[in-house]
Amino acid sequence: MTTRVRKFRFVEPPDEERLVAALIAEVGIDRASEVDFDRRPGEIQFESMDSIALEYASKVCVVMGGVVVYPSQWKLPPWTATKWVDRPWWARLLRVWLGIA
Repeated sequence: MTTRVRKFRFVEPPDEERLVAALIAEVGIDRASEVDFDRRPGEIQFESMDSIALEYASKVCVVMGGVVVYPSQWKLPPWTATKWVDRPWWARLLRVWLGIA
């Protein structure tokens, strides 16, 4: 597996505690722990080998007012509209194994 990266620019970046709490609410503590982030003035960069956790971390950034910097053509996947923790087990399985649902 490769490490994937997302970088977001903020006018006013959220604090670390708020960011982590929002990510845990989306994917649960196990998946949230798979995401590393680096805060710089006005920017946050996420890195993860867990692509599901990375997409939800990106969703959290967009919701908190972040604008994607890298990759520039990235768009929020429609399946992130439902929190990972709210998906039934079979939908999670389909997403992980087959990339659907």
